[in-house]
Amino acid sequence: MQLTAVFTFLLLGAATANPVLETRQKDGECTEAYNCCYSSRDACNRQLGGWANFLTAQMYCPGHKYCKDFGITRAQCNADCCDIKTGWGRGCPGK
Repeated sequence: MQLTAVFTFLLLGAATANPVLETRQKDGECTEAYNCCYSSRDACNRQLGGWANFLTAQMYCPGHKYCKDFGITRAQCNADCCDIKTGWGRGCPGK
């Protein structure tokens, strides 16, 4: 009986985790669509990662375009998230 409850919670957790992560990646991501770029891969890891989402950051960060791809140098913007149009630091989406 107790083992059944444990398996039920594991199944529910697995079923809800993927949709929640997919929503976060589409709605809270620093991308060109949001006029936002990460200054570096470390910045991407800080924003998407953390101790709980380490694997998420390892999957999504390598595919991102970083500020250097838009011609923004670290001297212009040293924040984690930068505005593509102005080249200045900005708040990260979803934070």
